[in-house]
Amino acid sequence: MKRALGLLLSLLILGACAEAELEQGPLQLSEQGLTSVSADGATLNLVPVLYLNDQRFEPGPCVVKGLGAKCPVSDLGTVHLETKGNLVTLSFQAEQDCTLNGLALEGGVELSGATSWLSNGYQSLSQSGMVALGLEPDEEDLREDLLAMGDYEALRDGRHHSWWYSLVGGGGDSLALGVTEARVFKSWISFYEQDNTIVVKAVSGTVGEAIPLKPSQEVSADPWYLALGGDAHGLLEEYAAHIVTRKSPDVRPQVGWNSWYELGDTVTEDDVRANAQSVRTLYENYEVSQPLRIVVDDGWQIAWGEWLPNEKFPSGMNGLAADLKADGFDVGIWLAPLLISEESTVFKEHPEWLVEGATWGHPIHGSFHVLDITKPEAAAHLQQTISQVVSWGYDFLKIDFLAAGSLEGGHHQHVTGMQHLDQAMALIREAAGEDVTLLAVIAPPIAPFPYVDAWRVGNDICYPNVGPRWPFIPNQLRSIGVRWPMCIHTMCDADPPLLRELKEHQVQAGAWVIALAGGAMFLSDDIPKLDAERWTWGLSSELIALATAGEPARPLDLFPVNPPERLVTQLEDIGFKTSTHVTPIRWRFSDGTEVVFNVSDDPIEIDGITLEPHSSLVLTP
Repeated sequence: MKRALGLLLSLLILGACAEAELEQGPLQLSEQGLTSVSADGATLNLVPVLYLNDQRFEPGPCVVKGLGAKCPVSDLGTVHLETKGNLVTLSFQAEQDCTLNGLALEGGVELSGATSWLSNGYQSLSQSGMVALGLEPDEEDLREDLLAMGDYEALRDGRHHSWWYSLVGGGGDSLALGVTEARVFKSWISFYEQDNTIVVKAVSGTVGEAIPLKPSQEVSADPWYLALGGDAHGLLEEYAAHIVTRKSPDVRPQVGWNSWYELGDTVTEDDVRANAQSVRTLYENYEVSQPLRIVVDDGWQIAWGEWLPNEKFPSGMNGLAADLKADGFDVGIWLAPLLISEESTVFKEHPEWLVEGATWGHPIHGSFHVLDITKPEAAAHLQQTISQVVSWGYDFLKIDFLAAGSLEGGHHQHVTGMQHLDQAMALIREAAGEDVTLLAVIAPPIAPFPYVDAWRVGNDICYPNVGPRWPFIPNQLRSIGVRWPMCIHTMCDADPPLLRELKEHQVQAGAWVIALAGGAMFLSDDIPKLDAERWTWGLSSELIALATAGEPARPLDLFPVNPPERLVTQLEDIGFKTSTHVTPIRWRFSDGTEVVFNVSDDPIEIDGITLEPHSSLVLTP
């Protein structure tokens, strides 16, 4: 009997050990930190790093217990690591008064034949794409890039770091890593080659964050996903599946017209009404299974921060919405509720509602101030603004310049920029209600995803003083080429195809680029003034269906054959009258449809077919 009980106990112990080993998953904890080894032998070794009181500390040695590890930092406190599958969370518990600036995992990975890495920009408009692996960046250049915001950051060259997530590979195995939430810190990644190893830095913070802590207080950073493997597409898709989002099958991608890209902020009520009728006539050529949505963009308001209709909209925004809805349209409206102009009554009467030291530059209108929603009165104003717009009849809100809400500055309550943005998004969603569709623009990925239904995936498709030009199209293609994983779990709004000025094959290519994102199909020309022959350029029922399928296409060539050393901008290519963007060439939709692009200035051969410059080709599955 004792022998049987002993055998049973042994089996239970062995089973528990096996279960514990299984639970450990691909990430293993040790005294040094974190390790992982792929099936093909690629190895990853990372140590926890603490940024405290503007200094860098390497804790150690760590004490491992189960799925966690405690890593003391002298008498300052303890860094905690918690793992679950491919996720790891870092936190810091203070033992004395201090200021937390960030937490990181730093070390190296050995990947055979790696050539390039994914460099993602901070927000919607930021330059993004694949770049070649290089040597260690200059520390001052890296800091300058990390601290850049607004237009300067958007025109980044991508050589030094990636925001939020990345992928490195191009030979055998790849490494994917990224944060699954962005509620506390600004998170960034840097890769570079050193002594036959790829140095890895995955950092949450150190970009102006300063969290004061008292003894026994603890702060958790946003969780990281880390995975090694041979299927780069699968790694990115698995990473995206861990991101916290509110995507719902009840919210459909939108089809319709937006006033911005030709009319700009000169738009009038008469313009909107005339375009609504022309857009209806245009779309009658195609199969569309939902009401067309008419979105009134910038130009309807008295001032940024004073969100009431100006004299160009004599019926009021509620009157216009009622008329359009009675005519069978859905309606939407643009606003930037976190930005305050000095012409607004909010700035003049409530300067105490603004984030001290935080401004957001605009290329036309100058600098705007940022609403501080940690001030209760400012939070109430924000919610009243959103509620009022919804009460006018608009159930689609294009919320712009959200990245401004993540700026570091002097807040009424002590929060980081990302904590401020997270609180602002929660207030906006609460005020809008659950049934209103929210589109986040000039917004970081990940941070708004728990609250919004859609996210602008790339840069503007033209600028007011430039007009439609070819380089805007490969620029958007390159962004989708590294951001498509986001589009699986939130609707990605790619900027519309422009039917004016461009050549027909360029319009066609631009329309297919929009379709790749799978999250929207808007037009944005002044349709009544458009040459009638252009009404059918670039569009088809098949393309519109794929553009609004709610799922992106996948680039088949994730890693470029000849990765660039840096990301060129559309402005460079416009200025030099060339097309030098490096983008994925071949894409596949979930239904098997393949589309290939030639964004270069020379013909290329695809499956024995010559593809002319600046064009696309649909391959029948």
